[in-house]
Amino acid sequence: MKNSKVIIIMLFVFIAFSSKAQKGLQLKLQVGSKWYCELNSNSIRKMKKGGDSIVIVSENTLGSTFEVLREDKGLYDIKLTFSDIKSRKNSPMTENDVLFDSKKEEDMTGEMGENVKNILGKSYVFTITTDTRKVTGIKEKPDLENLSRPKDLEPDVSLFPQTDDELYRFVKKIFGGGIPDAQLVTGLKWDANLSVNTDGVNQIVNTIYTINRIEGRIIFIDMASKRSADGTPNGADFNFSGNFTAKGTASVDQTTGLLINSKSEENGNEVMKSDKGEDKWIITKLNLFTIKKLQ
Repeated sequence: MKNSKVIIIMLFVFIAFSSKAQKGLQLKLQVGSKWYCELNSNSIRKMKKGGDSIVIVSENTLGSTFEVLREDKGLYDIKLTFSDIKSRKNSPMTENDVLFDSKKEEDMTGEMGENVKNILGKSYVFTITTDTRKVTGIKEKPDLENLSRPKDLEPDVSLFPQTDDELYRFVKKIFGGGIPDAQLVTGLKWDANLSVNTDGVNQIVNTIYTINRIEGRIIFIDMASKRSADGTPNGADFNFSGNFTAKGTASVDQTTGLLINSKSEENGNEVMKSDKGEDKWIITKLNLFTIKKLQ
């Protein structure tokens, strides 16, 4: 009888320990390790006007590195640096593709390189928890005082995070793919709601995430979202509105707690109204995000 009680107690301890071990996703990074993040953001805009079909293609590839500077009592200090950008633009106003690559000296010394110089090499240093993967403080911020809004054919440097809120969203994506502090099981669902005003345009995004499956140490996630936008862009003489839906997938490594990759496709429409009439655009956006270890 005594042995049976001991076995039962040990069983409860084992179950409690196992549940605790399985709950949540934690960061497990080495001090000095360095990683490269690459975002490929592509969009196709189509509109019919006066019997003509107008198509505008925009492709941007942005690279960032993050390095683990320090670890202390469940906290990491991370340095995030904007490292490179290249783009391809095509519109009815250009006969050929307009190309830019920050790794080419001739592009950086040209007119389109002037604004890029104001952001490349700039860094954030922030502190993040190992268990909840939340930013607890920002120790250093980049000086972006001279950075201006990119023109139509310039590389879209605005895709780099430039405010605290944008950094928080970027970090949340990299460190854990947005997975909440919960037991990791197939079928786990959570939602994320975002309301933000950018340059006079209000945007509301509602997203539902679901763990599709867990294979070994890899967590596979499905995503579905709806986005609406409305407002008058700063300095513009027209009203902007749009409605979009998106679907995507992501994978997260439980060994490190880091995103491996994510991809999404967003489809929708934009309407621009002014005294001269209205323009209706059909939009398709593709985003691919990948992370690779450098050292």
